[in-house]
Amino acid sequence: MYEIKRIFSKNIIVLCIVAIILNIIVYTGMQLNGMTLGEFRKREILSEETDDIQIKKQTAYIKGYNKYIADVIDNSEEMKNRKIFSSKTRYSYNNIIVTQREYEKMRGITLAQENNKSLESYLEYENTSIVVMLLLIIIIFNMFRERNNSMWIQVYSSKNGRTRLMLRRIGTIFVGTFILNFVANISVFVTSVILYGKNANMNSYIQNLMMFKDFTYPISKFQYVTLLYICQIFVCFTLSLLVFSLFAYTRKRVTASLIIGLICSVEWLIYNTSSKGTVINQLKAYNILNIIACNSILSRHNTLSIFGIVEKDIYIIGIITACLLLVAILLVVMSGQIMRPVKTLTLRHISEPTRIRRRSYAVFWLKENRILREKNHIEKDGDQQVDDACTQRTKCT
Repeated sequence: MYEIKRIFSKNIIVLCIVAIILNIIVYTGMQLNGMTLGEFRKREILSEETDDIQIKKQTAYIKGYNKYIADVIDNSEEMKNRKIFSSKTRYSYNNIIVTQREYEKMRGITLAQENNKSLESYLEYENTSIVVMLLLIIIIFNMFRERNNSMWIQVYSSKNGRTRLMLRRIGTIFVGTFILNFVANISVFVTSVILYGKNANMNSYIQNLMMFKDFTYPISKFQYVTLLYICQIFVCFTLSLLVFSLFAYTRKRVTASLIIGLICSVEWLIYNTSSKGTVINQLKAYNILNIIACNSILSRHNTLSIFGIVEKDIYIIGIITACLLLVAILLVVMSGQIMRPVKTLTLRHISEPTRIRRRSYAVFWLKENRILREKNHIEKDGDQQVDDACTQRTKCT
């Protein structure tokens, strides 16, 4: 608990609040698009009553959804029987099998025409998870302040201090990830309800939203939002621990920050300069920002092949993320034992904690001696006054 209080200081809490408020302002500005709130609400009410094109589009989607699912399954069955796709060891055949299996889950579900503008707007806005990830990086940067003073030497030389501290910090990062994601997502969702009005029934299928046409799990909107929240926590926690391990194995915080910036820049450069049709360009959909936001990957159907195994992309990404999480936890715990305050310990470095403690001990006893001296001085003054009184009385007699 003390570690959480120390890391989440008043300055960090104020920074998080300001970042969440700015995120709400950005989201609101994107939705209003230069209009006032009154003008925006009036336009939305009017569009609900007169927007025949949108109503017809949604009606056609709902009526044709089951036919679309049946066509995908039938096409998969037909393609599977063609000679060109008949090799069971090739990606194309296994992709057909996985697609057919996933879309079979969606047979016969019933959709309804609803007003889902607030939920759709909330799900389309993907900057919230990026803001949370940036705040977590700042919090991790703040954790390593002892690298700039003698506290690192004290922590390293204390019994079991290194391992316990790392385990506590892992717990602190998880708590921060959970709270920041919850507060940031709730604030944006409430803002979307204020702008667009109360959302329709949250217990109806998420496929009522056209953007989830290829989402192959028959779950409700509430269940999907909960699943999305869990995925965001899982991904942000894993990436935060990887960032933490980078800071832990780098002696200077600035160096670790530059490495993170370099990795993001290289990824952006590779994805934006790769030619269309190449493997790298196809993996562009799985960049860091999309993985952090989760919704763009989770809401559609796609397959990946790894070591000859073809499976839905979210399963493969989930397994890889879980492996990275275990590796990150191991690296963080080991960093407390491996990383020393200095590369080569000398007698001066070994005696540094003793020197610091001795200095504190000396200050303590200086204060105690001052108090004792003052007390003795008062007692001596009292004794002297008694002696003087006795002497005076003797003279008088």
